[in-house]
Amino acid sequence: MTTTLTPAAKESDDNDGNSSSKRSITLIGLGIMGRAVAKAYSNRGYTVHAWNRGEANRERTKSLQLPHVVVYSDLQEALQNSSLVIMMVLADGMLATAQSVITKSVTDTSVWKDKTLVQFTSHEPFAIHAQEDFMVNTLGANLIGGAMMAVPTTVGTETGVFLVSSKEAALVQQHMSALQVLGTVVAFHGDTGLAALADIGLLQGLQFGLAGNELSCCVFERYGVDQAFKDTYIELIPKTTVPIFRDLSQEASDAIFRHNFQDQAGTYTAAGHLAVYE
Repeated sequence: MTTTLTPAAKESDDNDGNSSSKRSITLIGLGIMGRAVAKAYSNRGYTVHAWNRGEANRERTKSLQLPHVVVYSDLQEALQNSSLVIMMVLADGMLATAQSVITKSVTDTSVWKDKTLVQFTSHEPFAIHAQEDFMVNTLGANLIGGAMMAVPTTVGTETGVFLVSSKEAALVQQHMSALQVLGTVVAFHGDTGLAALADIGLLQGLQFGLAGNELSCCVFERYGVDQAFKDTYIELIPKTTVPIFRDLSQEASDAIFRHNFQDQAGTYTAAGHLAVYE
C-alpha cells in the first residue's frame, strides 16, 4: 500500500493537456455536495453531464444556471458523454442504493464499459470490494473508492480533502488532473477500500477525539494496513478534522444568525440548518 497527497488544482493548471472545452465528467447525485461539485467543475471550464434520481434536485441545479452544466433526466444519456463518472448518492441504503442506480437506472448496462467510476457514496471498505468486482468483471468498468472530508463551501479549495483509493496507482493518476478540481486529493493505492477506512477513522476522531483515534488505530491493525497508510492517516488528522469541525460550527452559527430559523418558542431547528443549502 502506498499513498500520495496532491494539492488542489489552481486556476492556471491544465495537467491533462486538453483544452477546457474538451474536458468533461458525468456527475451522479445533485444533492448538497453534488451541486457544490458541479459548481467547482463548471468554474474550471469542465462540461458536467449531471443526473439525479429525483426531479427536485435536478430543478435546483438548473436554477443555479451554471455554465457548462447540462442536467439530464436520463442517466443513460448522461453517461455517454464522458469516461469519468463521479457518484455521490445520499440514501439510507448508501452503497446498496448506489448499486441499484448503476444497474437499474440505465436501459443498457454496456454504457458503463471502459468508464471509471469514482464512488463518493458513503460505504465501508468490504462493501466497495464487492462493487469493484461487479464493475470490473460484469460491466467492464473501473472503480475508484472515495470519501470526502469537506463541506459544500470547501469543495474546489485546498481546505476540502478528498480521499481516493484503487488497486493500481495508474488508475487514479490517469484522472488526477480532474480529481484535483475537487480539492486536495489524498490517494491510497493497493486496496480500493482504503479511502473508506481512512474516512471512518477520521470521523471517529472528529466525534470522539483521542479515544476515537485510538479505536481507529485498532481497526487499522485488524485490517492489516501498512506503515505508509498509518503515516498518512496521522498527517491527515490536523488537515481534516480541525477544519471540518471549524467549518461545521461556523455554518451552524451562520444559519442561526443569518437566517433566523426558529420556531415560535425560539428554538433552533435542524430543518432550518439544512435549508441553508437548499
